[in-house]
Amino acid sequence: MNTEHAIEVGQTAVTTVLTLLGPILAVALVVGLIVAVFQAMTQIQDHSISHIPKLVAMILALSFLLPWLLQRLTEYTSTVFTSIPSSLFGG
Repeated sequence: MNTEHAIEVGQTAVTTVLTLLGPILAVALVVGLIVAVFQAMTQIQDHSISHIPKLVAMILALSFLLPWLLQRLTEYTSTVFTSIPSSLFGG
């Protein structure tokens, strides 16, 4: 395995992880902002209130996006496995 191929595999892995986690983290960010605005409007300053809505929203997003996430992960894994012979034997 040459250096360029190793860097390409690493970049693809990071891109795939960010693509897979991005929508779930975006949902957590939006829900966190909504809860923060609600807490500011009602002057409720309890830190534990923001965790439950974010957790529920992330679980709902994960259950909704799971087929897409698994498809992308399967495609990436298949690509990595099929590139192993060419990276080992230089073909």
